[in-house]
Amino acid sequence: MRIVGIFLLTLIMSSTIRAQILLENGLMSFKYDCEQLHLVLNDIKNKTKTNFIYNDELIKGCRVTVSEKSLPIERAINKVLSMSNIDYKKYFGNSYVLFKKIKNTKKPHGTIITTQTNVAETDSAVVLTHPKLISKCDPSYPLEAIKNNLGGRVSVRLLINKEGKVIKTIVDKSSGYSVLDEAAVDYSRELKFSPALLKNKPMEIWMSMIFNYKLE
Repeated sequence: MRIVGIFLLTLIMSSTIRAQILLENGLMSFKYDCEQLHLVLNDIKNKTKTNFIYNDELIKGCRVTVSEKSLPIERAINKVLSMSNIDYKKYFGNSYVLFKKIKNTKKPHGTIITTQTNVAETDSAVVLTHPKLISKCDPSYPLEAIKNNLGGRVSVRLLINKEGKVIKTIVDKSSGYSVLDEAAVDYSRELKFSPALLKNKPMEIWMSMIFNYKLE
């Protein structure tokens, strides 16, 4: 019995150590495409043993589109919650209480204002079919920017390939705040388009978008 007891104690201690390493030094990589927030929170909870406390009505209808690699767990949670009008407070252990943000915020929006193509003069009479945005999720307002009352406009150039995927992004004009610029770029990378067509053949094309981040 004593040997069994020592064996069980060893297993418990080993399990606790692994959990501490995961929570203190673990890094999260994840990708969610317009996923329901409660499913994302359950996913994080199962992988990190984090406890989320919230009212179901708070996250009802909330969806998340985000892709990150090797983020510390708290930064990952911050990133996920920044997709919605939700704030949080961390309590003892790994418990996070979620609540509605005190400030009413206006979601930023991206507007396609220009496109750049390399159409030869001999093809000037050919109608170019520009790529069309087919993503459904709106850009998110970074939680860090909301807490610090930051706003501004970001101009981003996107290179869209023949499959309608964004393969390169460049910040043309900064908002003056890296957190807003990064949010616009992160969102842009996840966009999905119908491809541009020239003579009914798919082609790569550059497109410019402006994101307006403004708090009410």
